[in-house]
Amino acid sequence: MDLAEQRQRNVGTVETDETAAAADTVQERRTERSGQMERQTEQRGQTESQTGQREQTVAQTEQSVQSETQSGQSGRTEARRDKPLHMVVCVKQVPDSREIRIDPVTNTLVRQGVPSIVNFYDLHGLEAALRIKDEHGGRVTVVTMGPKQAEKALKECISLGADEAVLVTDRGFAGADTLATSYVVAKAISKIAETWGPVDIVFCGKQTLDGDTGQVGPGIACRLDLEQLTYVCRIERVDPENRTVQVHRQLEDGVEIVRTRMPVLITALKELNKVRRASLPGMIRAARYQPIVWTTADFPDLDRSKIGLKGSPTIVAKSWVPEARKIECTFLEGEPRETAAKLADALWGAGA
Repeated sequence: MDLAEQRQRNVGTVETDETAAAADTVQERRTERSGQMERQTEQRGQTESQTGQREQTVAQTEQSVQSETQSGQSGRTEARRDKPLHMVVCVKQVPDSREIRIDPVTNTLVRQGVPSIVNFYDLHGLEAALRIKDEHGGRVTVVTMGPKQAEKALKECISLGADEAVLVTDRGFAGADTLATSYVVAKAISKIAETWGPVDIVFCGKQTLDGDTGQVGPGIACRLDLEQLTYVCRIERVDPENRTVQVHRQLEDGVEIVRTRMPVLITALKELNKVRRASLPGMIRAARYQPIVWTTADFPDLDRSKIGLKGSPTIVAKSWVPEARKIECTFLEGEPRETAAKLADALWGAGA
């Protein structure tokens, strides 16, 4: 064999070995890739399995929570169905505005000889509570802070259909402004809740005829942490089961429809309803009824620095009666055209 043939054979042998080695390398890579793909597939399967288990666990948890929530809501709903609404109406005895007189010397309100009435805005609040009671059942408690003679106002409320009436009276409460009044009445409502059960709705009039501030109702709501709906001209819906109230509020630029949850305080406008007349059985019951009387001794946690004059930062620096002005009146007679000319000349001469 010559040298050229030997070299050719060696080259062929080398190429064959390299080809075989390359084939082995390719096979090894394919095997490795196949193993990696199998491992990845297995990992995906495990991940999907774990994800499925987590989703199943979450679904079971959500279902359990939903079941418990529905059960709790059902239990609370049943409890509310078994427990009727409790409404409190705040009223005030005020002087009859048609008979109000001012002492020209002291410039103070003359109360002697002036008949007292229930503030008529408060009566509209009472009527709203009684209508809710007629439709849904429940209990209506009336409360007032004032002198002993305020019992007459409470008896009038009893004659209209209220179940109980509470008079909060004491010399320590005298001279209270709206801040001190709202503090005492809020304490009384809390005691009413302890005595006859939690309060769902508190009704107040928009304002009183004597003070005319409109501050006591919102003050009570703030002290008791109640939702407040002021200037209510219509109660559209009361839902005792879901504990919601939907009303119309009369604003300066329109009407606002609001829905909120109980407990809530509502201040009533006269447009809210028409106050009913007392029935004969109601008047008989009122004649025999004795309102419950609470004094400062019935409120052991009462802060005496917040009641009466001590708890009233409002100071009336001065009050007076406007001077009466003499007004002259002239009657013009004659034909329309002639009278109109005279009127124009008179107005021009007066600088109008």
